[in-house]
Amino acid sequence: MACYALGDESINNSDRQLGGEWDIRYQSMAVNFDDEHLESEVVLSYTISDQESQVTIYEGDHCNVTVPVNVIGMQKTYSIVNSTHGGLNVTLDIRQDQVFLSDIWAFNADNSTGYVDVCVRVDLVEPTLGNSS
Repeated sequence: MACYALGDESINNSDRQLGGEWDIRYQSMAVNFDDEHLESEVVLSYTISDQESQVTIYEGDHCNVTVPVNVIGMQKTYSIVNSTHGGLNVTLDIRQDQVFLSDIWAFNADNSTGYVDVCVRVDLVEPTLGNSS
């Protein structure tokens, strides 16, 4: 199923055939807050259809407010797996000097440790429309 948000315009899927498959499969997450991963604390891995992708980082409470890039930087890399799918790695750079001042930082109930609360949204994009599916 494909859904598009095009402002006031809408597209009926029966009027337009989308090319290829449209899959996003979460594979794994690695979290490393150490000196070797100062700009790559979180790496998320996905298998996706061979389509253009868009990644957005949101605050975790409602997943509708984007996190500023000065708080979390993001890079994505894509590698071909086979003729229909590829591997997408999303690397998050948690800017520790900024995260403590942001709305995504919270303390546990005992106030002895904290955590970062975010949502990572991966969309496949129809290149000719520039909108997500």
